[in-house]
Amino acid sequence: TTDKEKVEVKDWISKVAEGEIAKPSSSDKLNNILTPKTYIVGNALTAADVALFGALHPTLVCSPLTLGAVCDSDLPGSRNCNPNNTIHIQL
Repeated sequence: TTDKEKVEVKDWISKVAEGEIAKPSSSDKLNNILTPKTYIVGNALTAADVALFGALHPTLVCSPLTLGAVCDSDLPGSRNCNPNNTIHIQL
């Protein structure tokens, strides 16, 4: 990890700690930043990836789908359709 990457990791962790990252109003901007990336900083998993996952995981698990009426029964291994059209990710 380079010194520049270390600074970027700290910056991402600070952004996550501020709480703005997980707000719905930040989703488009965050999506644009993350779409071309595999990892947030550099070419390997860092604390920034883990921090962002921790902040977004509850949002991803509990938010309604915006791409049509898909229910849990559409997922492999799932048997129940969720009436709120949410997907629950089990890691």
